[in-house]
Amino acid sequence: NARRASELGVEMTDLDSVFTQSDVVSLNCPLTPDNRHLVDGARLATMKRGAWIINTARGGLIDEPALVSAIEGGQVGAAALDVFEVEPIPDENPLRNLARVILGSHNSSNTVEAEHRTSELAIDNLILGLDEVRR
Repeated sequence: NARRASELGVEMTDLDSVFTQSDVVSLNCPLTPDNRHLVDGARLATMKRGAWIINTARGGLIDEPALVSAIEGGQVGAAALDVFEVEPIPDENPLRNLARVILGSHNSSNTVEAEHRTSELAIDNLILGLDEVRR
């Protein structure tokens, strides 16, 4: 809420302002029919020249051909992506050939700690479920 944001020193604003005022935009939202290609050519054109974009959410949030054009033209300075419209990312995807693009794999849960925690949660849920069956 606005009060908590203010306490944390966070300025609440609208989406268009985020794109026009930010040096870095990081996408962290689900993909819905309403936000497919949220980042399209028009929105990329409003960004500060040389701004960066990061997408670790869902590939369909960005119109990839528009992003390629924005990077090639210098409007977008760099991009870091670990999700793509088509996965796995095809060899012929032009994003693969851009020097100012970092491509990663969407695998944040592939750490030893995450695997252990997932196993612990699965076992805890199994025990809870078995307890319910016994009652």
